[in-house]
Amino acid sequence: MSLKRKEELFMIKGIIWDVDDTLYDQLLPFQSAVKQTFPEIYPHLPMDAFYKQFRHNSDAVFFKQVSGEWSLEYMRQYRIQQTLLDFNYPKISLETAQVFQEHYQYELDHIELMPAIRSLLDLLAKTSLQLGVITNGPSDHQHKKIKQLSLSKWIPTSQIIVSGDVQTEKPGASIFKQMEIRTGLKEGELLYIGDSFANDVVGANQANWSVLWFNHRHHSPLDLELSYTEILSVDELVNYLHQHHLS
Repeated sequence: MSLKRKEELFMIKGIIWDVDDTLYDQLLPFQSAVKQTFPEIYPHLPMDAFYKQFRHNSDAVFFKQVSGEWSLEYMRQYRIQQTLLDFNYPKISLETAQVFQEHYQYELDHIELMPAIRSLLDLLAKTSLQLGVITNGPSDHQHKKIKQLSLSKWIPTSQIIVSGDVQTEKPGASIFKQMEIRTGLKEGELLYIGDSFANDVVGANQANWSVLWFNHRHHSPLDLELSYTEILSVDELVNYLHQHHLS
């Protein structure tokens, strides 16, 4: 665990979660979709690195989809096309990219919470802490995941914010400020947990929240001057929350 800020832990009254690759392991549905669509090259792909590049390519063009410059369908096709090119494979057709997306969507429709995360939510829900979610993505797409993960069991629907619903997204501070309004809590009373440095660490810093960077994919930080606590595994996350918020 790497600590980049001395947090005033006693002040935390709310814990807000990212969804993708934080509450569930997003590598699993991705890996299954790759195996189904590209069985010839699947055994030769360094899957962790391939997935990281896919996420990078997706994040890099997300703003084009949000602004309307690209359609959601094309953005999804592009990211797998570009990722294969990045690994020196020939450019695939948009039709093949769409087949991959359909496999990927099917797998995403069957995601499950990480078991340790489910146990954490059970325990956190019994405390006085407020719980919430802030996630980037199209409304329908993210709400399907939220429903599949049964997040309303632990988190009030009024404290689940999807960027597609509110026309603003991470890392902008505005979406975090909306959560402050919904919870009635101040910036110093909220802790955010997410896997993306660019969206979650940067966004939480801009909103002056405390943040746990759930860096279980072992990315390099983009800005060494920002404040965050780095968590490198699910076990480390469990131990941290037990020590600071469940003791």
